[in-house]
Amino acid sequence: MIIRYHGHIIDGKSDKGQAASLRIEMGNVGYNGGFVMSSVYSDVRFEKLESMRVASHCIISRNPEEQVTSYLSKWAEGQGVKGTRSFGFDYPVSDEQREKGFRGYEYWIVVPDHITESEGVIIKDIAEDEYAVLRITDPFSDPFDRIPRGWKQLSEWVCASDYRPRSSQNRFMLEEVIENEDGNTYMDLFFPVK
Repeated sequence: MIIRYHGHIIDGKSDKGQAASLRIEMGNVGYNGGFVMSSVYSDVRFEKLESMRVASHCIISRNPEEQVTSYLSKWAEGQGVKGTRSFGFDYPVSDEQREKGFRGYEYWIVVPDHITESEGVIIKDIAEDEYAVLRITDPFSDPFDRIPRGWKQLSEWVCASDYRPRSSQNRFMLEEVIENEDGNTYMDLFFPVK
């Protein structure tokens, strides 16, 4: 992959033949006529998520992300689960639901082994997986632009790299919201690769 940065050509491969990681602090980067990154989007990094046990809940509505995260977070608090990672992803809806403006979102909170299912909450065991990860800065300032654009950029990066998408029913494209102590909000997008 060749990357063009302010008129300079950068070889996008490392000395091991793997796709290079690229961090953009300011300005734009383009390659192959259309892939644009800015300071909103980080470099692509790789992360292995170890196998995990999660509590899962799904909501289909006009605002499913907020509703499902609120519901499952309150449930987890009632179970004494605090400070663990959480992930979400789009859940398919029917054509009829989509026409009515409905969307679906499934949300996971990592839980310890002693937690059991309860009404509306399913416990799932998720296998270890390798991901290409892109971070979005301040994703909720314009969520219907920044998040889809981040997914598009990450997908294009994976498809243009030596890595290949890994797809199956047991592999998930995940979103993780991170809020740091300074009050900054980020969203990491996880794209399974092989």
